[in-house]
Amino acid sequence: MISTDATTRRHVLAAIACGLLPPRAGGADTTQGVGRKFNASGTAMPFRGNTIIIPLDSGSAAATLMGSLHDALADSPIARQLALLPVSSFHMTVFEGVNDHERTPANWPAALPTDTPIDTVTQYATHMLASAPFDYPQPIVMRATGLKITARGIGLRVTGFDHAQETAIRRLRDEIATRLAIHRPNHARYGFHMSLAYTIAPLPPRAASRTQAHINTLLAEAVQQQRPLPLGAPRFCTFDDMLAFKPLAPLPRQT
Repeated sequence: MISTDATTRRHVLAAIACGLLPPRAGGADTTQGVGRKFNASGTAMPFRGNTIIIPLDSGSAAATLMGSLHDALADSPIARQLALLPVSSFHMTVFEGVNDHERTPANWPAALPTDTPIDTVTQYATHMLASAPFDYPQPIVMRATGLKITARGIGLRVTGFDHAQETAIRRLRDEIATRLAIHRPNHARYGFHMSLAYTIAPLPPRAASRTQAHINTLLAEAVQQQRPLPLGAPRFCTFDDMLAFKPLAPLPRQT
């Protein structure tokens, strides 16, 4: 069970991410991600778009594991260099839709001009996704493979629990890409993950190394024992920033 102190820490970090608390003290240096999804004080910036994700159900194995990692990062020596995401936003992305910052042909439906308003693209995608059911397992089962702290951000790396699960979710991505006519160059290389935080200031090397070692210890058992992380149905969602995802509809599934 999550302690009251742990819950309080989560609320504090979420408040910082929302800009409800004073900015972090410290250097003015920025990182690659600053100015796009978050600013240097940890406030979420406007970032509108749509996506297909699997939200993590409260109390699930995946949510519990992510919660423990979130708490460890909140207590870590690099906490003030991070914009930790609220627990309520935790998810695994199945397929990236579109957003206002990446209006290029490779990141946009081929049938629509790249200056099409986001709301119009969402209507188009809703229609295309609902036109026929998809073939995917329930539950979709993943397993953790590790976590790496980077200058861009932090996320739990996951993969299909076995070959059949990995093949099924990759096939689902292929079908969605075909249906939406979005064909990114890195489509086949996409690494599944569950985001925990964005880096908003340079990471002190020693502090980052200590944090990485602690996280590796926390994850060791789950990774080595290949513990299953069952997930629910993918959902088509919209977002205004990285703090919350509004579900529009579950991805239709063949029965």
